Amino acid sequence: MIFDPPWVTVLPDSDSLERFLADPAEHTGAGAVELRLDFWASPPSLGTIASIPVPSIVTWRRGAARESERLSFLKELLMGKGGDLWLDLDVEDPAALRGLPITIGRPDGVRVLMSRHFEARATDAALRGAARNLLRPGVDAAKLVVAAGGLEATLQALRLSAELSKEGRPIVVFAAGIGGTASRFLAGGTGRTWWGYGRTRGGTPVVAGQPVVATIGTRYGGGLTSGPSGAAGFAAVIGSDVSRSLSPGFHNRALVEAGRPERWLDLTLDDPSGLLADDLPDPFPPQQLAITAPHKSWARRQGRAGAPGEEVHVAWNTLAHDARGWVGWNTDVPAFLGALENRGVHASEPVLIIGAGGTAQPIALELARRGTPVWILRRGNDPLPEPLAEACVTEVGPEAIAEAQVLVNATGTADRLAWPIERFRGSLAVEYRYDPLHTDFSERTTAAGAALVDGLELFAEQARRQSKVLYDLDVSVERAREWATLAHHEMTEE
Repeated sequence: MIFDPPWVTVLPDSDSLERFLADPAEHTGAGAVELRLDFWASPPSLGTIASIPVPSIVTWRRGAARESERLSFLKELLMGKGGDLWLDLDVEDPAALRGLPITIGRPDGVRVLMSRHFEARATDAALRGAARNLLRPGVDAAKLVVAAGGLEATLQALRLSAELSKEGRPIVVFAAGIGGTASRFLAGGTGRTWWGYGRTRGGTPVVAGQPVVATIGTRYGGGLTSGPSGAAGFAAVIGSDVSRSLSPGFHNRALVEAGRPERWLDLTLDDPSGLLADDLPDPFPPQQLAITAPHKSWARRQGRAGAPGEEVHVAWNTLAHDARGWVGWNTDVPAFLGALENRGVHASEPVLIIGAGGTAQPIALELARRGTPVWILRRGNDPLPEPLAEACVTEVGPEAIAEAQVLVNATGTADRLAWPIERFRGSLAVEYRYDPLHTDFSERTTAAGAALVDGLELFAEQARRQSKVLYDLDVSVERAREWATLAHHEMTEE
């Protein structure tokens, strides 16, 4: 392991460096920092770099107007004037490669990391050749970044990481973009060289999806503990963008407290069907899945019901893999029904659901089966989805907002809705969105006098039910709310 812990806090400006130096909590989880000087107005002093209390990577990419200043500063670092550090050079930066004598005369504490970033997808053969080209004389380690591309990019990074681990010098390979965090953790789970990049609390991410380094330990439960071939296994929340999902922070707390080795990751992907392939690299496939938009209907088609009654749902948000294949549940529905029951809402009172997607449909159908009048309000003129139409769910216009007793926002948006939400005079409003926690819908309904079930409560209720069906863990309502709140705080402490 080059950095221990294997997380690098990226410092893209002087404010982030000051924040890192002033707050010891920022050092938690950080095995190193990266000074991204190409984003700085002017570089810090050499003495400041030498005084940073954790190992430093200095990166100053080409393209700046101050090219002569850049090369002069990098040469001083290479000569040891900034103390012991890593100098990250881009193999496609000819000026730096010509002007910096990396093979002669540098102190032992100054090491060179040679990098290559692919902006477009490339074949395994092309990437393999590029990686080996990085390991030239004077280079201590190499970094190859595969172009962003969801699950396919993550799998490609893992394949190459396994192959290149035999090259003698460390090579780290990971995928760019919001799916990149998973590719790094998964490489670590199989014992390969890896590290990941994150940010300070309140820091602006250099690339989308960078986690807060100080909270990585609790969000990811200390990282994966699985060995080769996924001995302990891993689980994942999947969706079109789950970089800010609360599932890893919640479930990893539950697993750590129970002394279990499994760990949860966020796995952003547009097409989950790749998870079903037979030739996946270790430690795939994940053993458990939490499914978010837009993949809940896909999940329903993948396997058998995990309990009597689950087969009636048109969407599942929970899957587990066993010797017979995939098993599914919907924990959204009982969480929603529990919230209504806790507030004394009766089955005879009309419920208006805004939206008709993967979250709304199973809830609407279950309410209809129980005899509750269910109304749907949505945009567009397409026919109502067939399962809803067959269940006698009624599509209504915005005038019905004033007549409903329960109003549910299942659109997934925090933006201002087009309908007159402020006309709602019912008893209970339900908001599924938790990022942000306070939405236009929640503000307008509570201003109208309604009680509110917020997205954090709904998440906690469905997640504790997932813990039961997946791991047979009994999580109390109070504990679930506590873990959900902590996970939410990690995601919003910006």
